[in-house]
Amino acid sequence: MSLLLLTSCGSRETLFQEISEFNKSVQVGSDSVAAYYSSINEQEFQTYLLLLELNSNCEAGDLVNYNCLNSKFKPPGNKEDYVSSPLSKPSIPLESIQARIDLLNEIASYSKSIASLAGDNSGEKFQGNIIGLQSRLNSLEEKFKNLGKDPKVSPSTDKNISTRYLNPITTIIGILGKISIQESKWSEIRKSIVEAEEPINNVLTAIATDLDTYAFLLTKIEANKRYSLLINYYNNNRLRFSREERVRIISQIGNYKKFYDSVSLNKPSNIPNGILNAHKSLVKLAKSDGSIKDIAELKAWLEKFKDDAEKLKNAVNQLV
Repeated sequence: MSLLLLTSCGSRETLFQEISEFNKSVQVGSDSVAAYYSSINEQEFQTYLLLLELNSNCEAGDLVNYNCLNSKFKPPGNKEDYVSSPLSKPSIPLESIQARIDLLNEIASYSKSIASLAGDNSGEKFQGNIIGLQSRLNSLEEKFKNLGKDPKVSPSTDKNISTRYLNPITTIIGILGKISIQESKWSEIRKSIVEAEEPINNVLTAIATDLDTYAFLLTKIEANKRYSLLINYYNNNRLRFSREERVRIISQIGNYKKFYDSVSLNKPSNIPNGILNAHKSLVKLAKSDGSIKDIAELKAWLEKFKDDAEKLKNAVNQLV
């Protein structure tokens, strides 16, 4: 039995198409978030390379002094102005990044399963998907436990990891366990879907928060830093440049500005937030047995999510 108990044939057909597009968009969005996350440390490295290219006074090493572009700078400069370079260690540990990417993919898989159920797929197929998801979440639960214990992981990126991730993951696993033994009783499956709403939303909110706090912020900072470094370099040295050199550098400044603007306008958190809103609408549809109003709301969210996923994909293409 599907979620669409009370919908017309036309409404179903339209929603089937929307759900098919949603599944594609979830994949596009998840892949884009993974690429965005993976580019974080690369962004810092690109800034470092630009610094070295612009001035021979800027030395390569585990420490870097960003004041080295100043025309009055004399090596080695003040010790307090040196910070860790990307050569020393990545800004965000790769284990921490991968755990969040894997978790987002699994929660996205759950949302796609509910969407398929809303599209009139059988409860048996839904349960089959849930059994596999439950097993994979068990493995992820162990990963997040290890993140909290690993001294190599930055405390700032995994602050309150038990409250923010482990607790809702454990709750979700328990609820999925109940779904997997419901013997396709729709009334019980629906209760479990409703029960899982809060912990699922909590996980998506945590992922979105981390994307804004770390991935988006760091990428935006590095994009702005490269833009500012090149402007300062041009202003400090323009009198000695030939006309051709000025044109070339101004053009490069314009490209960095476009890149910064693109980064600023496209938050990767739009993906988990979009899945969250679609998930809320899907749960609402499950509660209501498919009212026309709830279907219209779901379709609107699915269309917005598709648009956000494409925008992030295009922005990420500039990052990597």
